Amino acid sequence: MPSSHPRRFLGRALPSLLVVPLVVVPAIAYLTLSAGGQGGGLPVAQGATGGGFHPVAGGFAPDTTRLDTCGERYSCLEQAFGNIAYREGP
Repeated sequence: MPSSHPRRFLGRALPSLLVVPLVVVPAIAYLTLSAGGQGGGLPVAQGATGGGFHPVAGGFAPDTTRLDTCGERYSCLEQAFGNIAYREGP
C-alpha cells in the first residue's frame, strides 16, 4: 500500500510556492523602481521641440488661422486643424 505522505506534503507546499512569487516579485519591483531602492525616479518625456510635454504638438500655440484660408499649404493646415482641436476638442 503506497504512502500518502508525499501527497500531503505537496498539498501543503504548493500554496506556499504559488504565493511566494506573488509577494516577492512586486516587492523587488517596488524597491528597484522607488527612490528607496536607489532606482531613482522615472524620467518624464519632453516634446520634440523641448517646449512642451507632447512630442508632436510641442510648442503649439492657437491663433486665428482657419481651414478655408490655407489651400494646400501643410503648415497652415496643421495650424488650422490644431486650432480646431484646441477650441472644439479632438
